[in-house]
Amino acid sequence: MTVTARALTNYSFALAAAAEWKFTFKTSTQKITDFDGDGKSDVLARDSGGVLWLYPGNGSGGWLSARQIGSGWNAMTSIESPGDFNGDGKMDVIARDSGGVLWLYPGNGSGGWLAARQIGTGWNGMAAIEAPGDFNGDGKADVIARDANGVLWLYPGNGSGGWLAARQIGSGWNVMTAIDGPGDFDGDGKADVLARNSSGVLWLYPGNGSGGWLAARQIGSGWNVMTAMEGPGDFDGDGKVDVVARNGSGVLWLYPGDGSGGWLAARQIGSGWNVMTAIV
Repeated sequence: MTVTARALTNYSFALAAAAEWKFTFKTSTQKITDFDGDGKSDVLARDSGGVLWLYPGNGSGGWLSARQIGSGWNAMTSIESPGDFNGDGKMDVIARDSGGVLWLYPGNGSGGWLAARQIGTGWNGMAAIEAPGDFNGDGKADVIARDANGVLWLYPGNGSGGWLAARQIGSGWNVMTAIDGPGDFDGDGKADVLARNSSGVLWLYPGNGSGGWLAARQIGSGWNVMTAMEGPGDFDGDGKVDVVARNGSGVLWLYPGDGSGGWLAARQIGSGWNVMTAIV
């Protein structure tokens, strides 16, 4: 099934973000981001030369040796991991090219790809594309997208790599400079969204489990120093959703979630990450 994005205004989106969250166990609100099949949360990153790298997580908040898994990815203006989008139990990637075509790259479960296929057109009208997990509570991975007017749309996944009818779930989101979907960040079993505004304030938008929101609340400030913010799932192995963030100096930080919508003490997990133009 191919879907055409609703917003058709030409909007150039320079991406330096989009990682996904994963658990080593599965529920309807959690996504698979174990890209190499070892049961641990991984991260993908694209460098300035368009090379795509797999950083296998070690299950305790660090990395095993990175390896190249693709090239030519600088043709993509957005890269996201929606988890298991086609229903085969393996982590997938979606990517938008400069012509606004949206592609599904089905993961093979061992750190590589099956044949890519087109799943949408007209997506250059979207200023941000995010994958919040199962946001509407039907057990299938969904996608949310913000158009150039700040309208937020939910594209419910059909469980086999396509979409059901899109619907508006918000407006005024153009005040946000970063949007991320970490999965169930507050521990209530429902997929949530994080958003940073232009003042650097970080907000938690708790999902209501049916494609909407509960009352938003502030969970941080000073986040405008970060040039990328991603939710890799349970990256440190404690069963709670975490966030990684890169600052302007290229230092990568792990913000371990406390399981109730807050943080434990942050710690540095990398440096030199300013060479990366996307973190997934």
